[in-house]
Amino acid sequence: MTIRRNLRICCMMFVLSLATRSVTGMEITPLSWGLNVGDTFRLVMVTNGTTAATSQDITSYDTFVNGQNLNLITYNSSSLTWQAIGTTLTSYASSDASRYSSQANAAPTFGLDGTQISNAGAFWSFSHSAPINKSVDGSGNLVTVADFSFVWTGFGTDGQPVSQQNYDSSGSPDGTVQSALGATATYQGYDFGNFQPLPDQTLGVEIGRAGANQNGWAAAGEQSVLTTQYRMYAISQPITVTAVPEPSSCILGLTGISLILIVDRYRNRRKR
Repeated sequence: MTIRRNLRICCMMFVLSLATRSVTGMEITPLSWGLNVGDTFRLVMVTNGTTAATSQDITSYDTFVNGQNLNLITYNSSSLTWQAIGTTLTSYASSDASRYSSQANAAPTFGLDGTQISNAGAFWSFSHSAPINKSVDGSGNLVTVADFSFVWTGFGTDGQPVSQQNYDSSGSPDGTVQSALGATATYQGYDFGNFQPLPDQTLGVEIGRAGANQNGWAAAGEQSVLTTQYRMYAISQPITVTAVPEPSSCILGLTGISLILIVDRYRNRRKR
């Protein structure tokens, strides 16, 4: 009797230990965030690692963000597809139809911790409900980046490249120049008070700030040294909420049932 009782207690303690054991990776749980079955949303995050902004190819930034352990973020045990949120001179974050970011207004967005970032139709309003400051480390654990961590964006308040008017030596407008990821620009201003041209100036690439939830999340200043290492924002594919239970819950349940059946079988055999 004592042996059977101790064996049952050991099995139950083993099941409890499985339930409390940390698991590598992050399984998102949108039902616990107030979303309902059938709702569609996107995740937005900031990378834990940093990169330079020397490339004019937006897909190179996709490669960077997907190398930041984002495969450890799963829903229904499946990894998600991610793209960088950024603007180059040939791909604008808010209007390039091939980019998830241009579709960000179609559904609400959430941080990795379930905090809502924007309502449907409001991602590109630039007034977010909360900052995009959640990331994952090398084990897929949730981390919060420092408020004043800078992020390469390449876009101003409309998701487009930053533009600057150029003037000729007589003060007449002489076209505009633009800067974006991978491309700074040189322009000439004009001093209309003294009627003379100003020295050439550099139009840097726009950077945002993790921790800001107004315009500063995207446009907190400019950086002209493109080899500087900053973070990047990333946005997921659209995700539709399903009623499928979390895989970890299923595994724990099956494990517990199996162990109890083993104990009962052992007890029955001892009775014979």
